[in-house]
Formats: sequence, structure tokens, C-alpha cells
Amino acid sequence: MQLNKTFELGVYTFGNTPRNEDSSYGSTAKAIRNVLEAVKLAEEVGLDYFGFGEHHTQSMPVSSPTSLVNAAAASTSKIILGTTVSVLSTDEPIRINNSLPQHPLHHVVLIWLLVVVLPTLLFRYYCC
Repeated sequence: MQLNKTFELGVYTFGNTPRNEDSSYGSTAKAIRNVLEAVKLAEEVGLDYFGFGEHHTQSMPVSSPTSLVNAAAASTSKIILGTTVSVLSTDEPIRINNSLPQHPLHHVVLIWLLVVVLPTLLFRYYCC
């Protein structure tokens, strides 16, 4: 008997860097390891989605969410993985799409990028 889901539950992260005892930031490598462990835990507890947001600070070091999606995909099987923030002014939507594992929901996001975001970026570039 197949149950229909009424909603999906997920979380996202920018990969917060842990603090050391002296309040300085810990290593970026530790932050990335923590994120990948969090994905496994999220899948174990039954969450439906885990997203990675792009950020470029010492406290939030996930600068390549597509790389983390692919790394997490190697150790998970049920949870949906994706990006929650990708800075399109410094990247190209088609390249982002081609860098991610394919999922039916992913195509909805790609259509949104191509129909809404890309024309807005082009308008701003050529008109302003």
C-alpha cells in the first residue's frame, strides 16, 4: 500500500564553521565534514530534503554547493539533495544544472531559473 505524502520536510545549511575554545573559527574542513554528517543524519531520521546554500565567509564556508550535493549523494540514497542558494551573478544557470544529480523536482527549479531569473539578469545587464 502506497501512502501519499501531504508535504515534504527538509533543512538547509551554509556549513557553519564550529568555534574553537578561544572563540576563533575552526577549520573549514571540519565544517564540511560536519555538513556531510548532518546529511546522513537527516536521511536517517526521515527528512525528505537537504539543501546547501552558497556563501563566502569564514563562518559559512560553503562556496560550492553543487560539490557538496555530489559528495553527499555518494553516501545517501533516499533524501533529495539540492542547492538552496546559488549566486547567479557569478555563475551560469545551465552550468549549475549540469553540475547537479538529476531529480524530477530539479527540472522545476531549472525552468524557474530559465523563465524568471535569467531574463531578469539579462534585462539588468543590457538595459541598466
